[in-house]
Amino acid sequence: LVCLFLKRGADYNARDKNGKDPITIAVDNANADIVTLLRIAKMNKEMREMDGAFGQSGDETYQDIFRDFSHMASNNPEKLRRRSADPKS
Repeated sequence: LVCLFLKRGADYNARDKNGKDPITIAVDNANADIVTLLRIAKMNKEMREMDGAFGQSGDETYQDIFRDFSHMASNNPEKLRRRSADPKS
């Protein structure tokens, strides 16, 4: 869902009613994949803003990672499911 939200232009700096942004929520929930994706999206935006005067469109690495996450979410969603820390679950 995070890939879809980002693809559709979601604001990763938005805050919930408790003042938490998406990265903080992902960290609180120990979801490393989402933390990584959000941080890379933020970095890509910053790179585009810095390079804008030079006509750059952002980092190709971000596009590759985003494409990989999207592909995995579509074709192998079970790989993105959180595993329980409890081995009995």
